[in-house]
Amino acid sequence: MSANTHHIQQTHTFIKQIATQLNPKACVLVYKASERAFGYYTQLDNLTIPHAVFDSDLISFQQLLQNTSNCETVWILASHFPKEPWENQLKDLALNIDEKATIYTDTGSILIVLSRK
Repeated sequence: MSANTHHIQQTHTFIKQIATQLNPKACVLVYKASERAFGYYTQLDNLTIPHAVFDSDLISFQQLLQNTSNCETVWILASHFPKEPWENQLKDLALNIDEKATIYTDTGSILIVLSRK
């Protein structure tokens, strides 16, 4: 008998949160493995959320973040991500950019909000 390692990725709630709080000076970054869920839920809820996609290479992600310097708020959504330490490295990277970053976690998902105001 083996343990069930499948778990639900709670992205829908985070996508709704982004949609209700999104402003024209915000940028949204979606982890590549989350892209299908993001597309599904935005279509289901009839939402249009412009976004860029990033992969698990956090060095490239850091460069992508540098290109968002004109954004007042940066939303980072990730689910279906690699096992530790990737999630903690992503959080640390965000906190290095904005020490007051807001980090929400739910079953298998993370939403990070960076403020550059």
